[in-house]
Amino acid sequence: MLDLDKRQQEKLYNQLEAVRRKYKPEKIDLLFIAEAPPNAIDRFFYYENVTEADYLYLGIVRALDEKSNVETKTLRAIKKDVLLKLKECGIFLMDLCSMPLAFAIPPIAELHKNEFIKKLEQTDGIDKEYTNIILIKANVYDCLYGELKKKGYKVVNKRIPFPASGQQKNFQVAMREALAEINFI
Repeated sequence: MLDLDKRQQEKLYNQLEAVRRKYKPEKIDLLFIAEAPPNAIDRFFYYENVTEADYLYLGIVRALDEKSNVETKTLRAIKKDVLLKLKECGIFLMDLCSMPLAFAIPPIAELHKNEFIKKLEQTDGIDKEYTNIILIKANVYDCLYGELKKKGYKVVNKRIPFPASGQQKNFQVAMREALAEINFI
């Protein structure tokens, strides 16, 4: 774990939340919940100028538009426009742990569950009646699925791997099945 003092942690948290809010829809129709921002913070999902290893962004965009054959270089070049389109379509991403795990205390995403659920319940635009939730990564599913279901959220019952480390194809298959289940594609 990397050490950040309290002021640096707060600054990083505020920076990430400000960028996330920029692309937050007023009404969230589809909410993705991932584990945490990447430790290499320059690859954060909502940063517009990411040039490598942005597996989650590429995986989600490709799953949402399975007919698109847009090259990775092009998807990165138009990222700002894509993020605005996601916002327009009511799609948003939150993380179980709001800080990269290298900076989180404790550095285990599942230990932030109660904090996350409180944040989820206070997030404007999320409604248990119409917001569909897809959990990304097996540990996020294992940690949140039962709790969110018990609280009445419309959460998809599917374990979806993170789209890295050779899991990109498995991610695409599982994500498209989840999106089809909620009639989102």
